[in-house]
Amino acid sequence: MRPTLRQLEIFASVAKHLSFSKAASLLHLPQPAVSMQVKQLEECLGAELIETSGRRAHLTEAGRQVLNHIPIIQQQIEALEAAIVPNNGQAHGTLHLSIATSAQAIVFQLLGHFTRQNPQVLLDLAVLTHESITKNIHKHSGNLILSLSKATTDTYESMTIVDFNYVLCASTSHHLTYHRSNLQLQHLAGNNFILGESYSPLHDIAKSVLGDYIKTLRFMHVDNDSIIKLAIANGLGVSILPDVALMDDIQHQGIVALNLKGLPIPGTMHLLKRKNVQLNPAEIAFCRFVMNKQKTTTMITA
Repeated sequence: MRPTLRQLEIFASVAKHLSFSKAASLLHLPQPAVSMQVKQLEECLGAELIETSGRRAHLTEAGRQVLNHIPIIQQQIEALEAAIVPNNGQAHGTLHLSIATSAQAIVFQLLGHFTRQNPQVLLDLAVLTHESITKNIHKHSGNLILSLSKATTDTYESMTIVDFNYVLCASTSHHLTYHRSNLQLQHLAGNNFILGESYSPLHDIAKSVLGDYIKTLRFMHVDNDSIIKLAIANGLGVSILPDVALMDDIQHQGIVALNLKGLPIPGTMHLLKRKNVQLNPAEIAFCRFVMNKQKTTTMITA
C-alpha cells in the first residue's frame, strides 16, 4: 500500500504544529481520525515519523525526511495540473497569494475582476504586514506576492501591474477640507496624522512629504496599514494613501483626497513572482491576467 496525498497533508499539519489536536482543529477532523491517518502513513513507509511524550510530539529523523519531501510532491502535482487544460478554457485550482496590507484595498478589486473571468479558481490569500512580506521574500516563502515595493532579492522578479498616486486623505467632516483646493503643509500643524507600519511604503512616503513639518503634528500609530482607512473615515486623523484604494470609499465612506503641496506622488503596485518554480494553473492564469492588463488604474475601476 502506498501513501496517499491526504495522509501526507494531515502529517504535514501535525508536523508543522507538533500537535495532533491542533492539526485536527485546523483540518476540521476528529483527533482519532488524524492519529489514524498518521499511523497508516507510518505503516506504509515502515518507519515511525512522530514520537509522543505526554502531550508533546517530536519528529523523528524519518519524519523530518518526509516533511522535507512533501513540498516537492506538491509541486509535481501542481505541474501535472498545469499540463491539463480544462475543456472550457478557464483556469482551475487554487490561487495562493500573499498580499501586503498596504496593497490589499487595491488587490481585492483586482481579484474581483480575475475571479469573475475564472469562476472555478479558489483563493488562498495571506494578508501580511510589510515586515512579514519582507521576511517571506528573504526566506523564499510564497510563489506570488502583491506589494507596493519591488523585490529586494534576485529570487523574485517584479512586474509593475498598477500605477497610482499617493494622496492626502481626510474624512469629509474634517476641518482641513475647507483648504481642500490649496492645502499647505503648515495647515497640518497640530492635527492628528495616522502612521501605519514602520518601514512600509506608506510610512516612508509620509515622512518624505512632511519633512520638517513632521515635528508639528500629533501622531496616531497603527500596526496594520489596513486600519488606516477606517481611522480616517471615523475622523481620527489624516494620512497618505494610494488614490485607487479610495475610489469606493470616497463615495460610500466619506473620505476625500486633499490637494496638499508636494502631492500627489506616483506609486506602483508590483506582482513578485518567485523564479524557477512551477506555478499551478490558477497562478499561471493570474500572472497572465495581470500581464495582459495595461499599467493603469482603469484596470480596477472599469
